Amino acid sequence: TMCKHDSTSTEADCLFLPSHFAVDGAEPQEVLDRWVEGLVESAKKVKAKFPPTAHKLGDDEREAFDVYGPMKSESLLIWMHGGYWQMGDRDDVAPLIEHMLAAGITVVSVGYRLASPDRPVTELIYDVAAAIEKILELFPDTARTIVGGHSAGGHLAYKACAQLKSSRISGVALVASILDVAELQPTVVGTPIGMKAEDVLEISCRVDEFSEEDNVETMFLVAGIDTPVYLNQASEFHEGLKERKVKSQLVVLPETDHFTILDNFADECSKQTGLLKKFCTV
Repeated sequence: TMCKHDSTSTEADCLFLPSHFAVDGAEPQEVLDRWVEGLVESAKKVKAKFPPTAHKLGDDEREAFDVYGPMKSESLLIWMHGGYWQMGDRDDVAPLIEHMLAAGITVVSVGYRLASPDRPVTELIYDVAAAIEKILELFPDTARTIVGGHSAGGHLAYKACAQLKSSRISGVALVASILDVAELQPTVVGTPIGMKAEDVLEISCRVDEFSEEDNVETMFLVAGIDTPVYLNQASEFHEGLKERKVKSQLVVLPETDHFTILDNFADECSKQTGLLKKFCTV
């Protein structure tokens, strides 16, 4: 059966399409268009005011990371953009920059080559992990390093940290993040990038990838208005981590959707700005 928001999407698709759950009930395409437009504007302003330093990692334009703020910093936030592994770029970090820098947190935004049928999500995880290793080498003295991301970027952040198991990483910040991809795989999200049923276990975030000994904290910032799947996954995951004695906090932000949760980091007084600053600070 087709979903009620959009004549081209099934109910199974709908559960993984946050654009169907906008805070103001706008049409899905409008939600996406205005969000992308807003991010492009935001990136222009931010890069003019706080010019980043780009570091190349490979030949592709996307294989690079941007450093915003001083190289000598107590606190470091390494950030992955969202876009369901198939859209977006490292400029999408823009809403975070001003207030993180003001709090003395250097932000590094990681670019990665996008997923496709020839380039599975597992390769993105390896690439992001390799980028994080390079960044940690560039910043040998930070006292607290957080790896985070929005949406699929949060998924990549968690998976890369689970792979690296670096004692230098203090925590993972997951903002409106997808965690388990089993039900996503056969939908309009998984199909275009050739996601295979036999790979979903390897691609999905699992609570057993961390234990108490890893000494890592997680913070879930969840949009109160998002797909029910996103809300359920975050709360189940948070509980699962706590059972394993992994430090975890979960905050649901009411009146916030999957897109405004990122935009609102540009507001100094928003709850998520305060929470992320605190999480990143020694």
